[in-house]
Amino acid sequence: MPKFCSKECEEQGTICDFCEFYDFNGDENGAYTGDGWCNKFNIQKEPFEGYNCEEFVCFRINKSIWKLILIELLHKMGGIIWRKIFMFMNGIT
Repeated sequence: MPKFCSKECEEQGTICDFCEFYDFNGDENGAYTGDGWCNKFNIQKEPFEGYNCEEFVCFRINKSIWKLILIELLHKMGGIIWRKIFMFMNGIT
């Protein structure tokens, strides 16, 4: 059964780009490279796919407020500086 963070999220539906199992795989500028990946099913998926997926889990569930702020900044502004900040905050080298 899909897990949503809010009513608005549920109305939007089960879109891969908002699932915790999805890797967007952007380049150093944050642009999509065409090789998104579903870690739940181990298959390539586009960010807009995933409708009616029963395994969907919104990426906002169980995230700290600071991670959510950084995720929103990444989505809105993109760019290498925000990406590096996010990676640093999550211990990714």
